[in-house]
Amino acid sequence: MSARQSGRTITNRHEVNMHKLLRKGSGQPLRDAMTAAGVTGPQLAEATRRVDTAGRGISPATVGKLTGVGKTATDSCRLRTAWLIAEALDQPLHRLFFLPSVSTDTVERSNPMARKTLAERRKALPNGLQPLLKQAELEAYYGVSNWTVDQWVKRGCPVEDTPFRGRRFDLDRVKQWIAQDQQSAADNAASA
Repeated sequence: MSARQSGRTITNRHEVNMHKLLRKGSGQPLRDAMTAAGVTGPQLAEATRRVDTAGRGISPATVGKLTGVGKTATDSCRLRTAWLIAEALDQPLHRLFFLPSVSTDTVERSNPMARKTLAERRKALPNGLQPLLKQAELEAYYGVSNWTVDQWVKRGCPVEDTPFRGRRFDLDRVKQWIAQDQQSAADNAASA
């Protein structure tokens, strides 16, 4: 079945399996970055055209939808759109958008629950328990790569034993370990 038959529109072959990214904080980080850069929506659209190697950029309407509030605003966009906006604002992508942790392309189209953020989907556990995070979720939480998390684990970052494939992390224990790791690095730098 071709992409056209499945209802997907493909504008170039590199966009076939692109994930949708969700804007953070209902677009507030985007609006804050625009204010800091001193640009309006149309100016941001023009700036995306300058950073786009193809020279297309993002339309002012799309910028308006992503930075707007209310019923006309949209929470998701393609990776290319998010990247061009982040580049034009000279901001890291992860500060403006939630990055996908796994391929959920089919799930996103068929499951309305997939449009919710991880925090919105997470159900409260009894007695204040918190669910364990997958490695991809930990990477997204801290905005780091899988290589960085692998290095943390090699240096002693706590990993929880589970019957599941892959690593699971208790966020509270990881936060505590990172604080200790940063303190020991600062102590080592001070003594050197």
